[in-house]
Amino acid sequence: MGPKVNGTGLGSVNGQIPFDGHLQIQRTALTLANGSIYAGFATHGVNEPYHGWILGFSATTLEPTAVFCDTPNGQDGGIWMSGAGMAVDSNGAMFVATGNGDFDQAKSNYSDSLLKLVVDTTTSSTNQNSNGWG
Repeated sequence: MGPKVNGTGLGSVNGQIPFDGHLQIQRTALTLANGSIYAGFATHGVNEPYHGWILGFSATTLEPTAVFCDTPNGQDGGIWMSGAGMAVDSNGAMFVATGNGDFDQAKSNYSDSLLKLVVDTTTSSTNQNSNGWG
């Protein structure tokens, strides 16, 4: 089973949004930060249901370290970046551009935004925050 986050957005199954590699395509360059390799995804051919995703993997083991979805309770969205890597500051925070989907902060939907993301060590795949874990 692939990555998933809690949510009720378009394409949800039993209260979760699954990452679907048939509907997503990597839109960012790989980014090495915080001991993980990150990749950002958006739609492939505007085939719904799609969401914006960032997936993180350990730089040494390639085990999953993070999953982020920008529209878990909405639809569409994408992590675009025009093929560039995500910017990372000296504290390890990542900066990404999102687009094409819902924005509703009350529902944790952050499309059409510039986001600052920080590692959340208090979460896991079974103990998620509103947009994922890690």
